[in-house]
Amino acid sequence: MRILLYASSMVVIAIGSALNAQIRTPIATVSQPTTTPGPAPYNVRATATSPTSASISWDAVSGARAYTVDRIRTDDPGCCVAHSGLITTPGWNDASLQGGQQYSFGVTALYVDGRVGTTQAVLATPMPALPVVRVPKGADVSSSEGSLRLTACGQKSSGGPGPSAVYVKTSPPSGAILMWPAVAGTDMNYVVDRAPEGTTTWTLVGSTCGGPSPVSVSSDYITIRDLAGGIVQGSRYVYRVFAIASNGAAGWNTYHFHPPCAATPTPQATVAGSTVTVKWTPPEYLTCGGDRAVPPDSYTLTSSFGFAKSSTASWITETVYGVPLGTHTFTLVSNYRTGYSTQPASVNVTVAY
Repeated sequence: MRILLYASSMVVIAIGSALNAQIRTPIATVSQPTTTPGPAPYNVRATATSPTSASISWDAVSGARAYTVDRIRTDDPGCCVAHSGLITTPGWNDASLQGGQQYSFGVTALYVDGRVGTTQAVLATPMPALPVVRVPKGADVSSSEGSLRLTACGQKSSGGPGPSAVYVKTSPPSGAILMWPAVAGTDMNYVVDRAPEGTTTWTLVGSTCGGPSPVSVSSDYITIRDLAGGIVQGSRYVYRVFAIASNGAAGWNTYHFHPPCAATPTPQATVAGSTVTVKWTPPEYLTCGGDRAVPPDSYTLTSSFGFAKSSTASWITETVYGVPLGTHTFTLVSNYRTGYSTQPASVNVTVAY
């Protein structure tokens, strides 16, 4: 049996935007509270059922009087907070998500004597489907016109201005974060695609009309994070950024991208009785191949006896109570959005008493 230490505090967050604001329901008070941790739910699973909904389930814990589920967005813990209230069955449906975002769900078991135990699962929701667009018969979708024809932004004409320059911000190995100055004109749309360098196999990255990656538009700069997937470490890619005027005229500029390195820190563990503390190096100190590694979006820590937890890249230590007797393997993996994960790193521990 494993026991996780869990501390919980009630926070009320006021968010100005009507789109992001959600009400967090109060957590019912527990009689005779205690600081003694209780067993955490096992096999917590988060499954996207649509771009805006997810199903959270777990194995029931013997002796638990109820459960609660807390949800945050992993890239902004102050955003989109939700609380399930008390649940008596091992499952909860969340229908208030935003497509293309990653969320962390914490499932807590509440016991009659006041003990609590919690574990987490991380889920990335898919982007909404693109609107249906008629592709002209015989269109060459691998050409410079292909990505435009596969979006609702319009079809390529001639003579349009492209972005004056395309820049890259610090990017994860799963795809570039691009920005470029806004192109002069009203009702401008943007389309971004990507191909392995030296090929014409273009993949739609995103557009202001939809796609795998949302485009953020301001009066000065436009930005996009590549969430289309398919990036391979060690390969080089070309990004094209199209600017499309309301009359259909389009122009483009390009950026050549070499995915930065990704690394998983080597975990280290200490044992005190049946308590195991696992620590690893903060992501800002990691290197690979002589280059500085890009911090992941999250880590996942698992063990050979069933423990599993995922959390954001600021998480660098975990204390696990009640580890069973014997030798166990703890495995750490660095995760990036679009499902890219590094090779695991492991440490073995032995609990003798």
